[in-house]
Amino acid sequence: MGQYKNTQEKLGVDSIDFESQGQSDIYLVMEPEEDYQPVIDITNYKQTKQAVNTESSAFDQAMSQMNIADRAAFDVYLARSWQEAANENEMLSVLRCNIDCFKSYHDNYGHQASSFMLLVIGLALKNICEKHDSFLARYKNHDFVVLIKGGDQIKSQIIAESLRQAVEETNTEHKHSSVSKIVTLSIGLSSVHPNTKKILINQAQSTLSEAIDSGRNKICEDFTRVNKRTVNKRTVNIKQQTIQAPVVKQSALKQMMLIKSISERSTFQPDYKRLWKESLEQKKLLSIFICEIDFFKPYIANYGVHSSEVVLLSTACLMQEVCEKANAVIFYMDGEHFIILFKGGCKKKALNIAQSIQKNIAKSAIEHKHSKVSNYITLSFGISSLLPSNNNSMKVLMIEASTALDNAIRSRRNQICVH
Repeated sequence: MGQYKNTQEKLGVDSIDFESQGQSDIYLVMEPEEDYQPVIDITNYKQTKQAVNTESSAFDQAMSQMNIADRAAFDVYLARSWQEAANENEMLSVLRCNIDCFKSYHDNYGHQASSFMLLVIGLALKNICEKHDSFLARYKNHDFVVLIKGGDQIKSQIIAESLRQAVEETNTEHKHSSVSKIVTLSIGLSSVHPNTKKILINQAQSTLSEAIDSGRNKICEDFTRVNKRTVNKRTVNIKQQTIQAPVVKQSALKQMMLIKSISERSTFQPDYKRLWKESLEQKKLLSIFICEIDFFKPYIANYGVHSSEVVLLSTACLMQEVCEKANAVIFYMDGEHFIILFKGGCKKKALNIAQSIQKNIAKSAIEHKHSKVSNYITLSFGISSLLPSNNNSMKVLMIEASTALDNAIRSRRNQICVH
């Protein structure tokens, strides 16, 4: 089995001894259909003529699934909060947040990477807003807005600085920014005791313009009856209160996977056991697909980690399109590895699912000049299907799928092998 003898270790599955198992002598190798025309070219993410389509349903759906409101929802929430704050004599604060040098980012990295970056930044902002019980919305294009009801000036300053730091902590590459080598955020902050909503919004816009004009990656403030001042980069002490950077418990990529309903590695074993039991009781066939993006390590080495994460998410979404229609479950394991579980149907149906995924990937034409089998991203599949009974086991099914994947890899990759 050569280099891929330890497929078990790469996928993180439990206690499978490949060396002790025999190898099936019969397997099916399927070639994907050829001559697909490129519809997406992410060469160094340079697509300068394509505008960011922030109104796309997939993008808006992802924002909604992260509980990031749109402009209309923000306007409704602002009206209600304004009245509540007026009745309760509370302070109301608005933070206008602008991603620095976004046009340069889009011009050089392209639409796909820009959309992914907006989701990453939105997620970072959301985590801070949830911690402080603040309302987050995407105001327009690459601008976000945060509404804070209650508290005082210090509270809104702390939240603003936490938001700015959270964006820096994502460490999202931006080599074309005039401010930093990573994505940064400028914030305009205005706080009032409610009287006129338009004044509050305009004041926040005015302070945002001041932050941008004075060098970006900073916070400018306007408090009622308080002189304007600027909180520069790395300001961490406000009235002796130290602002701690947020702790990131999950990578942005894995959180994006979950948002797109792509299950994570930790849920694979429980779901596998559940589907095995259901298939046993219902006397239905259970199929497992082990999938690998071909020559992904050379892709990372030549295109970079940031581009690789975009490709991983894009590939997962293209796979998910097929899996949702087939009522199959996809899991992102780690690195370039995915697993799909499919209950019911027949072996031919399982094969059709894999073929449909390969067609989806081929049509997307995601460039990979450093692959040895194609100029575009391709996938190799190992598939095994059986009818669960007391005479076989989950381990056997996994071993057969792993062996099939090894055969696909040895057979020049970009293959579907079935055991």
